[in-house]
Amino acid sequence: MKPTRSAYVPGLVFGVLGVPFAAWGLWVGAQRLSIVLHWAEVPAVVSDSRVETRGSNHAARIRVRFETPDGVVETEADHDYRYSGHASAAEAVERFAKGTRVSVRQDPDDAKKVRLEADFNFATFGMSLLLLAAAASFFGIALLALRSGRLQVAADAAATQDVKEAVKRRDVRLMARFVLAIAIVFVVAGLALLPGALAQRRWPHVTATIDRADVYARSDSSTRKGRSATHYVVRLFLAYQHAGRQYLAPMDESSRRSEKEAERIAANVPRGALRTIRVDPRRPNRIDRIDSWPLALPVIFVGVGLLLSWIVRLLLRRYAR
Repeated sequence: MKPTRSAYVPGLVFGVLGVPFAAWGLWVGAQRLSIVLHWAEVPAVVSDSRVETRGSNHAARIRVRFETPDGVVETEADHDYRYSGHASAAEAVERFAKGTRVSVRQDPDDAKKVRLEADFNFATFGMSLLLLAAAASFFGIALLALRSGRLQVAADAAATQDVKEAVKRRDVRLMARFVLAIAIVFVVAGLALLPGALAQRRWPHVTATIDRADVYARSDSSTRKGRSATHYVVRLFLAYQHAGRQYLAPMDESSRRSEKEAERIAANVPRGALRTIRVDPRRPNRIDRIDSWPLALPVIFVGVGLLLSWIVRLLLRRYAR
C-alpha cells in the first residue's frame, strides 16, 4: 500500500464504523416517526404489569386491553423499558400498574401491535438519538483522522525540511486539540457524575431480608488465550420497605467459574437473613451495597481527563513549538 493511501486508512476505518450506527439510528427514528404520525391513538387499560427476569436481563411486561370495532383486544404493549435494568423496569411497572388508564398507539394493519408512550418525547426517540450521537462521534473522529492523513501526505511531499517540519507541527497541534477535546469531555462527565455520587453516599441505610437467590451466566473479556470466560453469578433478591411501601430488588452477591459451585452457594443462602443496604430515596427501586464507593467512577473520569490534558501539554511543548 502506498504511503499516501495508508495515511487515510484510519479515517476511512472510523467512517465505516459510523455507518452502521447512522443507518440503525435513522431506521429506528423513521420507524418511530411513522408510529407517531400514522398510528391511531387509542385509550386502554393496563391488564397486567410485572417485571420478568431472564438471566441478567429484567424486562417490564405490560399488557393492555382496549376496545375496537371488532371487539375487545388484549395484547402486550411495546416500549423501551423492556431491557433497561431492574430499577427502570420496576419503575415502569409501578407507573403502569394494573388498572391504570393509558393511551397507546395502534398499528392500522395489526390491532394487536401497540406502543406505549409513543409521542415526540425522549421515550420514543431516545434510542434513535443515542445511535445518531454515536455515529456523529465516529464521523467526527474520521474527519480529524482524514485531515491528519492529509497533513502527513503534505509533509511527505514537502520540498524543504522547514516546510515539512511546519506541516508536522500543524499535525501535532491538530491531534493535541482532538485529545484535549476528549480530556474536556472526561472532566465534564466526571464533574457531572460527582453530585450524584456524593448523594449516593448519603442514601439512607435500610435493613432488607433475603427473599430468594438464583444463578445467571455472564461472559466477560478476562480470558485466557483470547477466549471469552463465563462466570456464574449468585444473585440475591432483597425485600425491603421504604416510606411505608414494600420493594424487591436484585443484588449480585458473588461469582464463580463453576456453575455447580454457584448453584450450591445459592441453595445454601439462608432465606429471611438480614442485609443492610442503601436505598435511593428518590428512586426506591435502586439499591446499593453499604461498602460500595460510588465516587470511584467520577474520580476516574476526572483523573483520565487531567492525565490527557497533561499529555497534550507535553506534546505541544516538545513537538509543536
